[in-house]
Amino acid sequence: MLYRDMIVDNTYQVCEEIGAGGMGVIFLAYHIRLGKYVVMKKIKNPTAQISMLRNEVDILKSLHHQYLPQVYDFISFEGDLYTIIDYIEGYDLKYYIDNGIEVTEGQLIKWLRQLCEVLEYLHTHEPRILHTDIKPANIIVQPSGDICLIDFGISLLGDDQIKGLSYEYSSPEQNYNVTCLREHNYDYLLDLDERTDIYSLGVTFYQLITLITPSCLYELPPTLENMYYPVSEPLAKIIDKAISFDREARYNSVAEMLKAIDNMYKLGTKYKYYITVQIVSSVLACLMIISGVFIVINQLNNNRLSAFESDYNSYLSALNRNDTQTAINQAKLLLNSSQYKALMDEKTICEIYQGLGGCYFDSGDYRNASACYAKATEYAAASDSGDSICRDHALSLIEEGRIQEADTVLQELIAKYPDSASGDIIIAQLKSKEGNYTEAKQYAHDAISKAGDADTRYTAYLILGDICSKTGDTVAASDAYESAKNLSENAVILRRYGAEQLQLAAGSNNVTYYMNARKAYQRIYDDYAPTENDVFNLAQCYLMSGDVNGAQNAITMLEKYAANHPDSCLTYIMLAISADAANDAGTADYCRKAHDLFVKSSNSDKSAISSEVLDRIKALYQTYVKEAW
Repeated sequence: MLYRDMIVDNTYQVCEEIGAGGMGVIFLAYHIRLGKYVVMKKIKNPTAQISMLRNEVDILKSLHHQYLPQVYDFISFEGDLYTIIDYIEGYDLKYYIDNGIEVTEGQLIKWLRQLCEVLEYLHTHEPRILHTDIKPANIIVQPSGDICLIDFGISLLGDDQIKGLSYEYSSPEQNYNVTCLREHNYDYLLDLDERTDIYSLGVTFYQLITLITPSCLYELPPTLENMYYPVSEPLAKIIDKAISFDREARYNSVAEMLKAIDNMYKLGTKYKYYITVQIVSSVLACLMIISGVFIVINQLNNNRLSAFESDYNSYLSALNRNDTQTAINQAKLLLNSSQYKALMDEKTICEIYQGLGGCYFDSGDYRNASACYAKATEYAAASDSGDSICRDHALSLIEEGRIQEADTVLQELIAKYPDSASGDIIIAQLKSKEGNYTEAKQYAHDAISKAGDADTRYTAYLILGDICSKTGDTVAASDAYESAKNLSENAVILRRYGAEQLQLAAGSNNVTYYMNARKAYQRIYDDYAPTENDVFNLAQCYLMSGDVNGAQNAITMLEKYAANHPDSCLTYIMLAISADAANDAGTADYCRKAHDLFVKSSNSDKSAISSEVLDRIKALYQTYVKEAW
């Protein structure tokens, strides 16, 4: 079992678990000797012959291509087997699809060509290598704009037939082989060849263009040529040929497909017509401008500007309400829209990336946060907040465990802004991560003393509060959060302040603390985007603050929240507890609803409910429903 900061084989320092792939669980690790990040992939089947696995990894280690990650090693650790592979920065094509990121035809052709190049390299290797698991999640777009094809855990070497499958992207012959294996019809297995990778590649690009996954398990998809999407006829023809159900109708090799890409202009009359139309349209546009029709164009630009202002204001509004998901969606809309690019100067782009980074940071997605802050840094010259961008970038890297990179950003900040308090804030957080809380507090206090603006002072108080909270100094943490709240009130600081006040209340049973916490959570509920835990804590404050109508107020508030979140198990648990306190006739119904939702909840949602709360609802269920929970 790997855990954070564990040193494996005296070489690899584990950073975090980052997902699962064809081989099994995937960990991000730091190669101490090489000074770079790598991926450790745990092999799912450790019972397989180690000699065979090592032979396969040795073959993969021999691969060297600019669009492939480098395979470094194959190790055994505590009974588990791992392969060590380059960590590739960037976003996979699944991220592009899930987030609706606009992709131009030029990008599509570039990526398709690069993938054909790397597949030709694999298919002509000795022994031949079929990838067999090409899909959006296994294709990463690097910061350079080039792709990288990852996850060789289930590649087919030589005459092997099948080691893994992604049904929606796998070829018909792969799915047929799986059926045969399940039915033990080993004599009917089909030999797989290069065309199975060609099919999966075609499906990936079909989905990238249409956002539809044309799974061959159900029915044949409509051809791109017969659908209205903004791609040229030649590109549509290439994709349609690649995903032919009959593999005899596909390209016989990737080299043949690559040749078709290089000769796209020969593939159809529509493409020539398309070019002609563009030329004619340009001439007509010039004539229209000369004729004074520029008024229409001006109106279109005004409409575009109006739409941008509306979307930008929606983004700012969501940001101010701390409605992180809406703000994230609006920021992506602004940044990814080709129509809006010409309307934004570098300062606006910088501010959007900085705000987007803050949304990701507040939601605990530090990887995306650091990526957004890095983008904001590119435009920081046009902004007045360069030091705060560097500061937030470093803080997100620290939370992500990328300490060396955070230190690099810190040195750059000190060089650019030698008198900035942001450097002290970063050092305070670094010291805190090391467990050196005494020095961490001192640097936080230094930052508060040096801070010349409210934002820096706010961040310094926030960091100080976090440090004090870690050391169990609840009073000091609460005071620091209150100071931050007075400088800039938002849901993040109200939530932290409310939590510390509840801690103080639990330790002293002082009603004043409950009242302070209630004010904080009530403000979140009224003016921001409350989470389920915010609502739960507010209800708890109503019950404990000594208000005679507290229980009834809690019921009213919880019912309102439940109307918009009917599947919230925790809300109905709190409704049952509040109804019991108010002697409400609906207590039994709330208990039943809470139980039904609890049964349907995932294990992670169940584990998030404290044992104290769970014991309470179990007792109420027994009392009112007359059954065991």
